This record gives sequence, C-alpha cells and structure tokens, in this order.
Amino acid sequence: MRRIFALIISMLGVFLPVLWSGAAPLSVVNSKHNLSSIATTGTGSIQSATTGGTTEICVFCHTPHAGNTNAPLWNRNDSVATYLTYTSDVLSGLNYYQAEDPSNPGAPGYSVHVKSRLCLSCHDGTIALGNLVNLPYDPSTGKKLTTNVNMVNANADGTMPSSAAGYIGIDLQDDHPIAIPHDNTKDQELRGTILGGAIYLYQYVAGSVQKTNAAGSSNYVECTTCHNAHDNQYGYFLVQSNVGSAMCINCHNKATIGATPAHDNSTVFYNFDGNSPSTRVQDVKCMNCHYSHKAGVNSGSPTTPVASPFGRYLLSFQAEGSCFNVPNRWNQSVNVCHASGSSTKNIQTLEGRPSAHPGASYAGKHQATEGKSANWINSGGALSSWHVECQDCHNPHTAGNTDRVTLQSQPTNLLAATSPLYGTGGVTAPTGYPSWPGPSTGTGYSYLEPYGVVNITNNSVQYEYQICFKCHTDFGWGTTNIPNSPTLGLPMTNQAMEFNPANTGRHPVVQATGRTIGKLLSNPGLAWGPIGTNTMYCSDCHTQDSIVGAAATVPMGPHGSVNKSVLRSPFTDVYGTRGAGDAQRQPTNDLCFNCHDPIWYVLDNNTQAVTSGAGQQTGFYYNNGTRYNLHTLHAYRAQTPVAVGRNPWPYRCVNCHTRITHGLPGPTKAMVLYQNLYPGTVPAVYFVSANTATAKLISYTPSGTGYTQANCSNVSGCHSN
Repeated sequence: MRRIFALIISMLGVFLPVLWSGAAPLSVVNSKHNLSSIATTGTGSIQSATTGGTTEICVFCHTPHAGNTNAPLWNRNDSVATYLTYTSDVLSGLNYYQAEDPSNPGAPGYSVHVKSRLCLSCHDGTIALGNLVNLPYDPSTGKKLTTNVNMVNANADGTMPSSAAGYIGIDLQDDHPIAIPHDNTKDQELRGTILGGAIYLYQYVAGSVQKTNAAGSSNYVECTTCHNAHDNQYGYFLVQSNVGSAMCINCHNKATIGATPAHDNSTVFYNFDGNSPSTRVQDVKCMNCHYSHKAGVNSGSPTTPVASPFGRYLLSFQAEGSCFNVPNRWNQSVNVCHASGSSTKNIQTLEGRPSAHPGASYAGKHQATEGKSANWINSGGALSSWHVECQDCHNPHTAGNTDRVTLQSQPTNLLAATSPLYGTGGVTAPTGYPSWPGPSTGTGYSYLEPYGVVNITNNSVQYEYQICFKCHTDFGWGTTNIPNSPTLGLPMTNQAMEFNPANTGRHPVVQATGRTIGKLLSNPGLAWGPIGTNTMYCSDCHTQDSIVGAAATVPMGPHGSVNKSVLRSPFTDVYGTRGAGDAQRQPTNDLCFNCHDPIWYVLDNNTQAVTSGAGQQTGFYYNNGTRYNLHTLHAYRAQTPVAVGRNPWPYRCVNCHTRITHGLPGPTKAMVLYQNLYPGTVPAVYFVSANTATAKLISYTPSGTGYTQANCSNVSGCHSN
C-alpha cells in the first residue's frame, strides 16, 4: 500500500500541472510545502535528500496508515514546546483575552488550537522536519526508512533553521496572535462578521473543530484562519489575495470618523515586499507598517528576529524606525516614508538637528495607552521612561496630509479632519486653568485618548496645544521631579498656566486675547484673523528652521531646528552690552519678527514710528502732545526723538519682556517682566539671568493712556539718572 501511495503521489506531480492548465502554483507540488527529493518540483531550499530521503510529497504531513488523530491521516507529532504569546498594552486596555499557548492542554481553546499545532509542528523549529509518525520508503534502496527522513539545508538535527523564511519559533510575541478569540464586543474595531468568504474562525462544537465567520468569545483565530497549506495561488499560502491588505480589513475595521487618512489614500509608489511589482501606498495599506510574522527584524537581515519589544503592535521597527522605514525589512532603500531619502517628508534629518524632539534613542518605550494619568513621565519614579516619538503627536491611522501652509490659512486653530494631528491623544487643562503662580499638582486635566486605541469614540484632541499639554504641563510631571529644558538647562514651565485665558499678557494659543493693540505683519503666513480675534498654533513658533520660504510639502512642526527650543528663527534672549550700539539691538530676523512688524518695534523709521498718532499703535507710547513710539525709542532711536542719531544703549526684547513668551499673569501687560512680579514665585527660567535681581525693571505700572518715566522703576543705567 505504501508503494501504491507513493506511486499515486508521483503521478499527481506529473499530471496536476497538466490537468490544471495555467494553475500549477495552486498545487503543493509546485510550492515550498513540497519537501520531497530535490529532484522533484518543490520550490523551497529545504528538501529531502536523495539518499535517506523520499520522493513522496504528502508524506511530510499525511500517511495512509497509523497516523495520529490531530488531523486526517496526520503523520506528525505535536510540539511539546511552551510558546511565548502575543501581548500588548492595547489588549490589556481593552480587557481583552490573552492569546493562549496552543500547546497547553489546560488552555480553554486547546481542542481548537490543533489547527495551529499542525503548522507549528514544522514551523516552530523544535521537531525535525523528517521526524514522521509513519516513515516512508527510501527510493534509492526500496526499503522503509528506520530513522528520520534526511533533509538538505535543514539544521543538523533536521529542524527548520531560524534563517528560513517560514521559521516562526516558539516566541510568538512579534507574530499575529493565534489561539485567541475574535470578539468584537471586547474590541469594537473587530468585525462582527468576517468579510471576504475565505477567512474563517474556528470553534469546537459537538466533538469537532468547525469553521465560522462570526465573532465570539469561543471563536478563535488560528494559523489556518489566514493560511491554506495546500494552495499557494496567492503566495505565502494565503487563503485569499492580500492586495490592499484585504485580509486585514476583512477582520479589522479601521474606518475612522470623519478622517481622510494620508496613509490610506497615498498614491505614492512603494515596492512593499521586495518582490511584488511597484504599487501605491494606498494599495498596500496596513502592510506598509505592520507585518504578520516576525515583525521585529534586523533591517539588514529580514529573517533574524530581534529582542522584545521590537515587533510590538506587529511593527517592523519600533520608535521612529517604523516611520523612517529605511532600510525596510527587505533591506531596500525607501524614499516615500519619513527618512532622509525623502525630499518632501524628511523627518529623520530634522530630528538630527541640535534642538529637536528626538525619538530614535527611545526605542521600545512608547505604548499606545500611555499618558492617561498625571505624572506619567515619572513612571517608576524617574524620568528615564520619558520619550518623544512620532506616535506621541500623530495617529498614523487617522493623520491627514494637509500641509501647514494651508492649515495656517484657516481662520482658527481648530484641527480639521485633514490635519496631520487629527485623532491624536492629549489632555485638556482644568476648568479655569492652573492659576499663577499656583502649585504644581497635575490634577484636573482630562485625558484625550488617541482615536481607535481602546475606544472608537472620537474624543481625541481638537487643538494642537492639547497634544503639547500632555508633556509640557504639570499633568506630565505631577508634583515633583520637573524635567529640565534640554536647551535652557532649567526646569520646564507649566504651559497650561502660561496660556491661561485669564492672563492679561499671553500669546493667543488657547484663546484669542481680545486686545486690539499691536502691529503685526500684514501677511505673516499664519492663522491670523483681525488682531484681537486671532488664534495660533504652538508650532507657529516651534518648528523647523527652514520654514521661511519652504515649499508646502516640507514637514513643519517641532521636529527639529538649529535654533534652541525648536524655534523657527533665532531668539536673542540675552541682554545687550551697554554702549555697544547697533550690534546689540534685537536683530530683525529674530523670532518675534516673524509676526510682529519690526518697523513698529525696532527699526529707525521716522515716518511710521514717530509721527503724530502713530506711536499709539503698539500701546507703548509717550504722550506730550505728540505720541512717540517708545518701542523704537528704546530699541534704536536717539535720546531726543526728533533728532537724527541713535541710542547708544539699544535694548532687546528681554530687557523688559519675559524670556519665556507664552504668557504671564496680570496686572502686567504684554508679558513685561519685573523683579517685583509675584516676588519669589516666578521661576528663574523666565528671566534672562537665573538671579532675578538682575532683571532690568524693578517694578512696572502700565498707565493705559501713555507712559512716563514714573511708570517704570529702573536699575542703574536706564532712567536712574
């Protein structure tokens, strides 16, 4: 009977390609699952040897006699390995089932997991490929083998090498979870009914394993949900074509509320697996970033798994690596992602600038469900877990691709569904905001979860500053262990307190100021409305330094800059040297003058700066019948305003205004900083010098109708004479 069986298999190897005209790849015969002698038509490198081997094909899985009962005529034994199963903070956040060890007899779905144990008996690398229950005959001797089938290109013990493309191993942490229920009542992004008609879940009913396409707590994802070992027409023994990640979408519903995701709609071409014809990012979809098996890989050695937590969320690379994607998992150069090879989406180079939100050094620290409670960056009692990664500011499943030039032209800073920040997580500040100089408590904030992590209710951020507040307020650091600013070397400031709408002096990030005093550039390229009603983004100031004149496609935002504090332009925040003349005045290319018109603040312009009535425009003027603009008088003009000549002691913005220009409380206006402002409570970082006694102003009382020297009490060298 054995020889008859072998003869039938051999004949099938000859006739099937003829009977299935044009469909030879459908057959096991013409696939890697044909492990018979290398003289046959198997396409894999691991084959039976000509001596001590076999020409039989099906025998590596099936036998006509004496098979075990795991499957019909099954010819292999189960692995007795203990498997490490897939886990994630997202599953925990969903209170979802943990993936079961398919070899554990005590697992609730052990009877169902036989569908996976069949595959793992070869692919986990613990059992020799030629170790069969019923051994075949050796065609070179005509006698039945008495030891394992001799395999070529296997390990010395006959097991599948870890370098083989089909190697899974016993560590399943970076593989799509198997032996796990598909239950949309636990995860609302799972479909209640599997689409496509080729993908099935498995359940144990009436003593047998049966197929189902319905979600449920006892309906399991197994290897055979996605793979058919007998049919390779779609490649990788998939049960259907995965073009456009169709298999993923048949189970996972990633449709977003009101979003137009850039990654889901990109027409840029990308060869996503090293073999397939060049195709578009939108055609690849999920597989651009996620990979079903051995997701964590060394970029130069795609079959070599790396240590956990690489492979988390089935991403090929952790941290910024998934966004850069160069080289990709097939060691190809890619220019459509966010690495230095891209001319329009290059974030990698920006992160390498002196001042940046770097992510590459924080590999493995980000978790999708982090940041839900105050003091999250001090997790474990130290700042060592704090990090900044792309996913902290962007939701890759919902992010739009509207460029910042277009966004900045919008009338408000409310995030549209086309924004790159859409669907991201953050926090809202407490009602009324932290009061100045209120104690650091980290309480009262409301967490905004990224869309689609645990909940699919779209309560994610509406404004960019809510993303920043997640780290740049006392919500992030709680009551102790405030992190230092990397560029200033002093403790970071609570921006929710600074941008509090109750402050009389602040930039209009959270809310418009309502103040109509001031002179802005007529077209600063920002989201300005009429002065007093305008709002702005944090990234209007904190963004890459090449923003000026840059094309709309150049990435903007606080990724990296040559200027400290990730500023778009340099900011001269030190006092000038007394008597040094023009060299010490505030440069007109400084940060402030991206928006504030330098003609009204620092330039020597008789026509606009000193004519009657014009000096009142900035709100800082001297009225003796003719209104003189005191900004230009301090910054550039002569001591006698109408005379030709220059002030020998030109002042810079920080001579009077705070070094941290987010906001200060009343009674001051325009963020004027003086020594007696809440004595002892204003952190040193707001002053140019750590010693607040060196502030140029001792006290300050704005008149509201014009200023005299009596409004300011000054240190020696100003009005002391």
